[in-house]
Amino acid sequence: MEFKLISAPDQDIFETRLRDFINSLGKNVTVGNVNFSTTVMPTGEVMYSVLVAYRKTQDW
Repeated sequence: MEFKLISAPDQDIFETRLRDFINSLGKNVTVGNVNFSTTVMPTGEVMYSVLVAYRKTQDW
């Protein structure tokens, strides 16, 4: 199992980073779990984070 943590303080940047990562995965990758979280920083800024667990499988 492999993991990728993606975070950004801006929702649009976060979505772009997540979309780019998912699109970069090959056809032989199975996403096992996605954990999403938001945190309010002391400055009042919202931090968006996701942890993606995935596994590379053999080609069919």
